[in-house]
Amino acid sequence: MIKFVKRAKDLSPKTKKHNLMEYYLKDLFEIRHPQHYKKEAPKEYQIFKKDYLKKNSGIWVYYPWLESAYKIPKEGDYFEIITARNKPYISEEEQNNFYNFNVGIVGLSVGQSSALTIIRGGGAKNIRIADRDTIDPSNLNRLNSTITSIGKKKTEEVAQKMYEINPFLNIEIFDDGLTKENAKDFFSKNFELNVIVDACDFFPAKIIIRKLAAKMKIPVIMTTDVGDGSLVDIERYDIEKKTKPFGGRLEKINDPNDFLKTALTIISPEHIPLTLQDRFLEIGKTTPTHPQLANSVYFGGTLVSYIIRSLANNKEIVDERIYINYDEIFDPKYKDENFQKLKQEKIQAFKKMLGLE
Repeated sequence: MIKFVKRAKDLSPKTKKHNLMEYYLKDLFEIRHPQHYKKEAPKEYQIFKKDYLKKNSGIWVYYPWLESAYKIPKEGDYFEIITARNKPYISEEEQNNFYNFNVGIVGLSVGQSSALTIIRGGGAKNIRIADRDTIDPSNLNRLNSTITSIGKKKTEEVAQKMYEINPFLNIEIFDDGLTKENAKDFFSKNFELNVIVDACDFFPAKIIIRKLAAKMKIPVIMTTDVGDGSLVDIERYDIEKKTKPFGGRLEKINDPNDFLKTALTIISPEHIPLTLQDRFLEIGKTTPTHPQLANSVYFGGTLVSYIIRSLANNKEIVDERIYINYDEIFDPKYKDENFQKLKQEKIQAFKKMLGLE
């Protein structure tokens, strides 16, 4: 997808060339000499620059979709620069652990946000992404995409954005989504995954993910955007043999072909905002599909990135469901006892209507 060359003359004459080394060297100078941060030190900088360029002249990275090439430092120095602002909150050891933690992401809505946040945070040099869809105009309400992205495969779009953040990544693309036929390759061909993110809405793929995760003993993070809220399930197949898929809710699914009931069983009606409960019943009638908002898509991505960085560093982390709803935090009526009582009554009525009791 991208190409590295040592010399500008090895690039096509039509290629637009951007030598960015001066910008990177100024940052690297301040990182390695923090006493000069945002201060004029022309003599010291010129000595640093001359000494650096004697040993490292940089490398050109060519982006075919941009028809452009950019000159940047070698991988180690590049990584030092793009992760400098993470320190000292994230130590060098923790950062390297995050970078060398292999990640797989299935589904590129919340999954797109997860992938880009992980990469921006200096994680997952080896990453696999799977999605069979293309970008539609209606996706622009939540994806980090623009008009120019419409019609592109989601996998292609996300891979390009990740390479533009860190060209030294090893990205593998599965643009047919995750299937029974390619699942083993997704989990282990070329490199074995350390964690998999389930951000897809295709139930058979969710089952395949959990069967292989249990067999290979790797954790699964399922992220779901629900209205203005974010729902994250952490299934620790790596440390707990008795981990049940979907926290045991799989046993309550009578008809996996009934998308609505399956989705609501996995999510749990308790986590469906009251304003959405009636509208869920209109899916396929007056509304084409379930609603998704940028707020929860982006927030879900930050939660996933945090969890994966914690797992990469063997930090103790819960093996359960986490639900964060903006309304419950910011809307004062959610603290009212009468409202809470009404909410529980509505949830029970909703469950009864759907036959989920």
